[in-house]
Amino acid sequence: MFAGLRWSSGFEGCPQGDMYLIPSNKAAWHSIGEQLGLIMIWVNRSYSTGEVKLASADPAAPLDIDFNMASDPRDMERLVIGVRMMCRLQADPAVQQSVEQVFPISLSDWARKLAVYGRFNATQTWLGAKLMDSSAAIRRLMIERLIADAPTIDELAHDDGACREWISGAVLGHWHASCTCRMGAADDPGAVTDPSARVYGVEGLRVADASIMPMVPCANTNIPTIMIGEKVAAAILAER
Repeated sequence: MFAGLRWSSGFEGCPQGDMYLIPSNKAAWHSIGEQLGLIMIWVNRSYSTGEVKLASADPAAPLDIDFNMASDPRDMERLVIGVRMMCRLQADPAVQQSVEQVFPISLSDWARKLAVYGRFNATQTWLGAKLMDSSAAIRRLMIERLIADAPTIDELAHDDGACREWISGAVLGHWHASCTCRMGAADDPGAVTDPSARVYGVEGLRVADASIMPMVPCANTNIPTIMIGEKVAAAILAER
């Protein structure tokens, strides 16, 4: 990732700087991924609410997690704004002169399987990349049959239904999950911890990570999470 564009959607009730677009000079770690550039968009402050539930009495069992992404209209409408922004950018003559082919893509099952590090994936993607380099016709065929799995750019730019349907199926998280054990007042039924990060109703337990954030921050979670850890550590030391 070598550049970025942050702007405000102007959508009612949303903060400034809530939109982000970033290009990357490769799509994945493997040889086919290195053949492809990528433009991604996201909303810095999301409003959709998901669930984290216990799937089993076994504490080692994976949790049942449903992010329920783009379920809030504010998220969906801003993602449409972002997709339309990418459609306009790719049509710019400077972009058209610099790339051979532009197409929408989602993280398909095929792409997920290839994303797993391993010798077999490294070998088959190396062979695939050689095929892509061997002929423009073969490259276009591989993109159309194996890689591109979305409506056309024209459909995304002009067909609201197609754009929203594609977003619903393609949307995914951006590694910034938060707020599952949010901090709040003792009389707040949705709060898990108090202002000192103590878990209500459980003696001797605190939570000190992004899960206690009361709401999703309007940007990256790294520095706020570090601050949470330092603040809770200072509180523990001060109480001794």
